Amino acid sequence: MPRSPPAARGVRHGAVLPRRRPASPRIGGGRARKGRGPTRESVSDAGTKAVDAYLRGVAPKWRGLLTEMRRTIREAAPEAREGISYRIPTFFHHGNLVHFAAFEGHASFFPGSGRAREKFPRELRSFPGTKGSIHLTPEHPLPSALVKRIVRWRVRENEGR
Repeated sequence: MPRSPPAARGVRHGAVLPRRRPASPRIGGGRARKGRGPTRESVSDAGTKAVDAYLRGVAPKWRGLLTEMRRTIREAAPEAREGISYRIPTFFHHGNLVHFAAFEGHASFFPGSGRAREKFPRELRSFPGTKGSIHLTPEHPLPSALVKRIVRWRVRENEGR
């Protein structure tokens, strides 16, 4: 199919259009330092700062609960990177590991696998939620020991893929 003339595309005849730089496929975007991509530390720092910003924006009612959950996840998976995915804090280790977030009436822990409720049925019985989420409140938080068990299980699951 022939291309329409520039005037038909809304461009003045003879106009010089600016060259667009292709979007960077690298994590974090932008231009890489000469000869190298971003370092693991710079990507991790950006992710940590993004999660810090998310937590600053969360209502104080939920901030303590989510900050404690973040600390527990870091202890259980120290090699995992953190960042924002699906607009919520996420830990990555061989792919998405776990997510957590605050909402109007509850906070959620997303194990990243629909099989978590099958794997830990007795422990999760008292927590409402969906197949892929566990709902909690400041009055009824997820025990740190259980968060660690779920995170370590997810690490093994992701490493086995």
